[in-house]
Amino acid sequence: MAAHFPSLRRLWHAVEHLLGLGGKARPGDKRFRAILEELPNIAVQGYDRDRRVIYWNEESVLLYGYRTEEAVGRRLEELIIPDAMKADVVRLHSAWLYEGRSIPSGRLVLQDKQGRPVPVYSYHVMFDEFTENPVMFCVDVRIDATVAASSTGVSSRLADTESQLQ
Repeated sequence: MAAHFPSLRRLWHAVEHLLGLGGKARPGDKRFRAILEELPNIAVQGYDRDRRVIYWNEESVLLYGYRTEEAVGRRLEELIIPDAMKADVVRLHSAWLYEGRSIPSGRLVLQDKQGRPVPVYSYHVMFDEFTENPVMFCVDVRIDATVAASSTGVSSRLADTESQLQ
């Protein structure tokens, strides 16, 4: 599964190319939404400038346990961000909005509706940066225990993060 992580970026660029938007995909575009809904095993969430959910695909429902109607309108940090990570998430999001520093892709341990750890590889993209209405999308792929344990150094980082959650 680790071999699939770099493919997320290629997938994203392929989606933009297929849409013929050359890096200017718009969240309201029907084709864009259709592709996001059809991505198997890939949870996609969209957030506004205040980190409020504006998009939550079916895979996000399965991964995090919140129905779309429960998630929409709530802040990212109220839903899937563990307490120990909340301040960093807000800081990173603000740095992207106001300074143009994108949030790095990587392995994270988020949480589901029940507060259980959810190890994921997360990729972020923002549309309409430096405008009144930027939109951030997070693309999350679950890392199962087998993949996490076999990845170099990841199992200890996941264990550290999970112990912080408890």
